[in-house]
Amino acid sequence: MLARYSGNVDLQRTMGDAAGYREALLSFLDESDEIHAARPSWGANAHFADKALTYIRLARLERGGGNSQAADDYERDAVSNCENAGWGLYCATDCLVRISEYMEHEHGAAHGPTDYSDLASNLSGFTKGP
Repeated sequence: MLARYSGNVDLQRTMGDAAGYREALLSFLDESDEIHAARPSWGANAHFADKALTYIRLARLERGGGNSQAADDYERDAVSNCENAGWGLYCATDCLVRISEYMEHEHGAAHGPTDYSDLASNLSGFTKGP
């Protein structure tokens, strides 16, 4: 079920407008929370990592639209969820932005199966969180 929401996020990002993309991201968060509430211990780290990356995408969207306050709020949510996921040194906002951009541009839905083996080289230089 979550894959359907994830697919809609990619579709809205690549073919929709800002409002559709925002709605898709927020729907993904809602569905992820519902799944996590039903099985809190199952995939908890993945749940928080997905939320961190979704919130950073929302922050990027809002900042691009000139809504700095919403962007700042989403960035705080992203960092908090990143820390809950146990990502530690990768929880700096600029690092989360780089991860989300990398995933979208290098391994988005249009690129087929995902291989993140070269992600670490794209994150060199990050040694601590916020």
